[in-house]
Amino acid sequence: MNLLPSLRDLLQVFSAEMTAPTFRNFLVITAGWLFATRHTVAAAVQTSGNAFLRHHSAFYGVFSRAAWDVDQVGWNLADKILETHHACADEPVEIGADDTNAAKSGRKIFGTGWHYDPLADSPKGKGTTWAHNWVVLAILAEPLRDQAKRVALGVQARLYVPPKTAEKQNLPYRTKLDHLADMLRTLCETHTRRKFRLLADAAYGVGEMITRLPSNCDLISRLRSDARLADRESGARKWTRPRRSSRNASGGRPPR
Repeated sequence: MNLLPSLRDLLQVFSAEMTAPTFRNFLVITAGWLFATRHTVAAAVQTSGNAFLRHHSAFYGVFSRAAWDVDQVGWNLADKILETHHACADEPVEIGADDTNAAKSGRKIFGTGWHYDPLADSPKGKGTTWAHNWVVLAILAEPLRDQAKRVALGVQARLYVPPKTAEKQNLPYRTKLDHLADMLRTLCETHTRRKFRLLADAAYGVGEMITRLPSNCDLISRLRSDARLADRESGARKWTRPRRSSRNASGGRPPR
């Protein structure tokens, strides 16, 4: 099974971080992954028609033993996306950030924990699921010239480990904001001449995130329902919800 030349050119961002044998095995897995009914390494290799060319452990070794940096591959992909879909350096580049769950069944899988999931069924109405929770950074692009639709092309992901799980596994606890701030800092420091516009939901539109934004990155987010607006210079609040009182100053009830 051979890959299309355009897809093979895109996958060259991986070749800079891999050895030649590892990259060849990676191409085999990718070709089978696109057509396999089950997205596993074994199914991908079987679908590609290369299962009998070498031992299956060579393909598993791409992810377990081969020395390549998945983060650097993501940054190489980001450079490729910016070069292809955002050629004009004067226009701001819109990027998206959010966290997503990857459900798991084993209770001893590294980094798993209970995470909020609005689609999960729960008798108490509070949906949670046992999963990996990934904080994802994506670049918005218009891959089809004849359509105005945009897609989010993921370039980086960081595993969020809940506090209890981090304590049990002796890991330093890092919040989702910490992960996003690190990814933003690397992206903006690599492309200092570009302007970025981060799109995120209310979970990331908080003061802690705003103060950690790089100088060449703005944030567009929905305000929380309990947010308080303040003057940037004085810090004085502009609006305060009036307190409701059932009695007036004289001790009686207010007139109707």
